[in-house]
Amino acid sequence: MDELVDHWTVLSDEADLVNCREIRDHLGFRECSVADADKLIDWLAVNVAHAERQSDRVREELLKQCRTERIEPPTSGRITRIVRSALHNAEETWFAKIAARLDAEATARVLALIAPEGDAGEAQQEVEEDQADAIGACQ
Repeated sequence: MDELVDHWTVLSDEADLVNCREIRDHLGFRECSVADADKLIDWLAVNVAHAERQSDRVREELLKQCRTERIEPPTSGRITRIVRSALHNAEETWFAKIAARLDAEATARVLALIAPEGDAGEAQQEVEEDQADAIGACQ
């Protein structure tokens, strides 16, 4: 047993990478590519983050989905970025859906509450443009 421990501890980083690749290939997993990360972000935003706002729970679902799709889990930093992106995308979609449901009068009243005097008309135009973009993104 000590001989095996000595063998594994003296391996160089390159040899460790080769062993990781062999293990990953043997188990049928693949590395998480940029396309995989984008797909996972979209999946999380639609299926998890719209209802679950706690990043730890979203992270758990991300790891489950990685296992399901046979993707090697990304590094912890990349997992954090994927989870944050999914939460942000779900939030933006939620805001867009709410904004799209408001009529022009309600939007003008809300803007009048938050806009400095004289800027309500300009703010209204920006909101209408944002709503049109949001509706296009939701479809």
